[in-house]
Amino acid sequence: MRHIVLAPSTTALLVIDLQEGILQRAIAPHSSETVVTNAAALAKAVASFGGLTVRVKMDFSKLPGQPTDAQSRMPDPLPLRFSEFSWAVCSLSGPVVTKRQWGAFHDTELDILLNRGGITAVIIAGIATNFGVESTAREAWQHGYSVIIAEDGCSSLSREMHEFTVHRIFPAIARVRSTGEIIHSINEAKR
Repeated sequence: MRHIVLAPSTTALLVIDLQEGILQRAIAPHSSETVVTNAAALAKAVASFGGLTVRVKMDFSKLPGQPTDAQSRMPDPLPLRFSEFSWAVCSLSGPVVTKRQWGAFHDTELDILLNRGGITAVIIAGIATNFGVESTAREAWQHGYSVIIAEDGCSSLSREMHEFTVHRIFPAIARVRSTGEIIHSINEAKR
């Protein structure tokens, strides 16, 4: 088991985009249920040692509209509860940050919230690995935070997309661990 030293008062969990409409999509390699279960387990562990959980959600009404080769097709109008957190994420305590881009730091109050709380390390879980999670991890790293990725607390549109980011991008900006390894490190920090 690869141990990480975590300090309760300076660690936050960022739960990215676990909203009903996103969770209904086909994802891989981890199912939506696995990602939500692992994010909830991390939130419980972080709370048990006095850390902060921040739930991040996408505002689908204000997506960027610049032209790209692969246009994202969102249903119009959005189905009922499409933008709402899953039931498990709704039950988590902690602030909610609404983002309008892939990354959770761009044009939001997240950095101020973390800085005022004395946070220096962020654990990140959510969907999609190579979109919202990767963008947020890159921004966190650029802002000087220590970044830990819960590999099995993330998933993407395909196994290949997930694995490329996990094996090629994240090691340059973060420490990648399983949910179990992160929870073990949290439990060690409580001793």
